[in-house]
Amino acid sequence: MIGGVTIEEYDAYDKETITVGSTAVGFTSSKITNCKVAFCTLDPNGGAIRFWIDGSTPTSTQGHYASPGDSIIIVGTNNIRNFKAIKAGADDGELQVTFKK
Repeated sequence: MIGGVTIEEYDAYDKETITVGSTAVGFTSSKITNCKVAFCTLDPNGGAIRFWIDGSTPTSTQGHYASPGDSIIIVGTNNIRNFKAIKAGADDGELQVTFKK
């Protein structure tokens, strides 16, 4: 169980790599149709990021903070659709994402 979610209960159906830079980005809309869980890891060799899951646009100083090497699990169709991330420092972050339904 990770973050209160047993990810084994869901089946992986797609994935993507997102470079998180100085412009806020979200998941590719065609990949998240009917998605229930987005399992993300932030590459340990990249930069930290900040993110929101309510549709707000994060800044380099506002939003939930994730350090290189952290995992992020986003549950719920609306939260996944509303996810936006931006880099928190000088280096871009690289987010590896597996989509599950």
